[in-house]
Parts: sequence; C-alpha cells; structure tokens
Amino acid sequence: MAILMAEMTRRFADRYIIIDTPPCMASSDAGALAPVVGQIVFIVEAHHTQQVKIEASLSMLSACPRISCCSIKAIRLRANILVLTSIIIFPRS
Repeated sequence: MAILMAEMTRRFADRYIIIDTPPCMASSDAGALAPVVGQIVFIVEAHHTQQVKIEASLSMLSACPRISCCSIKAIRLRANILVLTSIIIFPRS
C-alpha cells in the first residue's frame, strides 16, 4: 500500500488524491491507510455519533500525522432538497 501511495503521489504531484473509505468502526480500510496518507478528514454526524466511537476511531487513525475533523448534520426539507448544518472543521492537535 505504501508503494502504491508513493507512486500516486509522485505521478500526480500537482493534484489532491482523495480516498473515500467506509466508516472506521465498520471496516479496517481507514486504519490501514492512515500510516501512508498525508492527511485525514474525519467526518462525524453531529448530535448522533457517540463520543466513545469518535475516540476509538481517532485512535485507529493515529498513525496519520494530520487529522482534521468535520461534524455535519443533514436535514431533509423536501424529497429532493437536503441542507447541511453544523459544519465545523478543526485540526486535531
């Protein structure tokens, strides 16, 4: 995995490479990628995700040098209108 990521970084140095993984508690993909990526954007559902699950997930991702968190909440107004609220992004220290 590290070799693949290094090659992608070399080939696409002028671009951002975004890898979308399943939730941390449902799959080991994010934890396996954490040591070989430069940054993680960790997204949680506002007012729903339990703190203990957030802490466990961040622990799984701790091999990544930079983790940013984003808390979002989607509200459906009508069948085809979705509004995102409570967007907060903060770097993890």
